[in-house]
Amino acid sequence: DLLTGVVLDSGDGVSHCVPVWEGLLVPRWIKRLDVAGRNVTERLVKLLQTRGHSFHRSADLDTVRQIKEKFCYVGYDLDIQKQLAVDTTTLTKRYKLPDGRTITLGAERFQAPEVLFQPHLGDEKYAEQKGIHEMIYSMIEKSLISTCAVTSTSTSCFQAEVQCILAFRQGLRRKSKIYI
Repeated sequence: DLLTGVVLDSGDGVSHCVPVWEGLLVPRWIKRLDVAGRNVTERLVKLLQTRGHSFHRSADLDTVRQIKEKFCYVGYDLDIQKQLAVDTTTLTKRYKLPDGRTITLGAERFQAPEVLFQPHLGDEKYAEQKGIHEMIYSMIEKSLISTCAVTSTSTSCFQAEVQCILAFRQGLRRKSKIYI
């Protein structure tokens, strides 16, 4: 029965952590994070630019969004991911751009979604905002809610939210249920 829980809704421009108690919304507990799928795309653009790739036009941004949705993921252990990126080609993926060029992606695949956990990586104006993992964790800890439901309009955000919930589930004092 999904009448009580936390819903994490992450779209293109904003993420919300919404508590539901006995089927009713609890408005005063809603948390908002001004970081979502678009910020992951923008971060990926910056990371790819540091490797010499240029994406400036609106059509280019759509291409990068597609790359994000196809290849980006949240690493459970960043240290392991960084080591894999340096020591192996396990993380390496190729993507053929609409103009025929092929680019290679490596560490960018897990570095771009980190903006959801460390909002300042996208822009310093988000320096004071907590990441989605802290938002969910604090809501669950301060309430009697122990069930999480995840919704998203973006494939990569969906993966990030699931990884976030799974990572922090281990830290909860009581058992949690996760519904996707």
